[in-house]
Amino acid sequence: MKNILKRISICFVALPLLFASCNSDDSNSSTDDDNNNPESHIVEYKITVSDPVITRISYRNASGNIVNAPETLTGLTAWAKPVSDVDAPFNARLEMEFESPVGSPVDYTMGIYVDGVLKHSSNGAASGSADIDLEYQFN
Repeated sequence: MKNILKRISICFVALPLLFASCNSDDSNSSTDDDNNNPESHIVEYKITVSDPVITRISYRNASGNIVNAPETLTGLTAWAKPVSDVDAPFNARLEMEFESPVGSPVDYTMGIYVDGVLKHSSNGAASGSADIDLEYQFN
């Protein structure tokens, strides 16, 4: 009789263990906290100029607002700004103004990168007062 009771007790303990699962088994769950937003991207804006003549830089942030770069631009010949947690669709926008002596062209390059890959760029030379914009839409 004791032997039968032992076997029944073991079955009651072992049976629930057969149907138990681990939380990590459900990796495709829509409430998976390990990957909060698989559609999130990093947009990086980059500017280089041959002379330090930049007077304003504006860019679109992750919320979709155009904001001015808070950094001091005096003496700047290269600038980069990564923007994290960008959700598609997104219209990346980069704006630059500079003031150079008339007749002294300044070479510039502007680029928009998405997840480390250059998606759109512009380069050239301008003198005097220049306002240059660059946009890239991705879905």
